Amino acid sequence: NLDWISESDKLDDGTGWDFPAEELPLSGKPFVFNSKNGPVSFRFPHKSAGAKNCVECRGQKIVIPAGSRYKAIHILGAMHNGSSPVAFQLAYSKGLPRTVMLNFSDWWRGDPIYGEETVVKTTFHHEKSGEAQKKPGVGMYLQSIPLQEGPSAPDAGGQAGTPVSLTLPNDNRFRIFAITLEEQERP
Repeated sequence: NLDWISESDKLDDGTGWDFPAEELPLSGKPFVFNSKNGPVSFRFPHKSAGAKNCVECRGQKIVIPAGSRYKAIHILGAMHNGSSPVAFQLAYSKGLPRTVMLNFSDWWRGDPIYGEETVVKTTFHHEKSGEAQKKPGVGMYLQSIPLQEGPSAPDAGGQAGTPVSLTLPNDNRFRIFAITLEEQERP
């Protein structure tokens, strides 16, 4: 619902302080990040002028598709105007929802302060004021929510059943570029 990416020749696109399109993964194409816990595949959003390429979090609810068993939810995002923990709500088919706190660092400099993994780190950013390659660079980070099903799941906190939805934080400083559901391996 927000454009936070601009191109060097279109600095009036985006928010005015933007990720540089020329240093980001290809639009609409899968890319794999080799996380310390194994590869994570994302489909990067469109970067063209005016494209809505990230979600500004305001408590939106995302339905988790039924029919598959998922191992984790992987989130590619960044804060702006400061780093902060943010609260996600994970709802199950039975029982109470669970609050999951994740820490996301500010995009500025691309240096995580909470131990999250840097997926994208640029060498510069764009500013609407006219400087196409303004230092410092900026970053996007990976955080994951492990998932297990059933009442004995250590992450379920007494919940039962399968995860059915994820409610995003209500913090407009936090922006998400991609979310990936990692399926469990089939026996």
